Amino acid sequence: GIDFQKISVNTKVTQRLSASGEVDWYSFEVPKAGYLSLSFSHEYVESGNEFWQSRLLDTNQTELVLRTYQGNTLSVSEGPKVGVAAGTYYLKIDQRALWIYSDVDYTFTLNFTPAQDWEKEWNEDIKSAVSLTPGRTIHGSLMESDDVDYYKLVVSREDSLYITFSHDYVDSNALYWKLSLYNPSMEEMKILSYVGNTAAPVTSEKISVGAGTYYIKISCNSNFSYSDVQYNLLAKLDSVPVVTVTPIPTYRS
Repeated sequence: GIDFQKISVNTKVTQRLSASGEVDWYSFEVPKAGYLSLSFSHEYVESGNEFWQSRLLDTNQTELVLRTYQGNTLSVSEGPKVGVAAGTYYLKIDQRALWIYSDVDYTFTLNFTPAQDWEKEWNEDIKSAVSLTPGRTIHGSLMESDDVDYYKLVVSREDSLYITFSHDYVDSNALYWKLSLYNPSMEEMKILSYVGNTAAPVTSEKISVGAGTYYIKISCNSNFSYSDVQYNLLAKLDSVPVVTVTPIPTYRS
């Protein structure tokens, strides 16, 4: 079996690959629902080659996020925020390629923040869609360019729907996110797209809806423009007041 080194969230770990072909496995507990991100850095290697790769794995050891790291990049690499439920998660760090190896130290922290208002992976199809509460904002991120996030909204009667979408700033006017709204018959009703360098929330025009379950799909607008920064989604119905949620203080183990 795999020999996991037990580590804690919000704690800095320094290690190294002591031989070519070595794989470092870690396991850690997420105490409650919230979101995770990985900060990774390493000592300098005079080469632009990618020396390390990190894989964040869920409770079933399914890969959530893969990131690679170049030798001559010294800045701390911040991975995307990933919504998680409580449970045991895993991190795998090894070489990007067998012929590219360095034994310098690498350092990482698994940053965890408790939150009730984050999507939980996996929600990549309508069967696993995350339920939206009308008037309450939910947060998420597209972890990879082929990641898709589904949400569902139950409407009890004829109503007016407004969809508000915002995201962290990306320094580009390209379209990064595509939002598709489906009616209860799974017909696409509306497509909305959002540019990187508009951080202000964008609200749709009024969308008339009847009783039933509607689905919202968030995806990458194209393979050429992808970002893993946080996005925020709010579905507002005229009949339901908007809920503001007080942020939960950051958890420290």
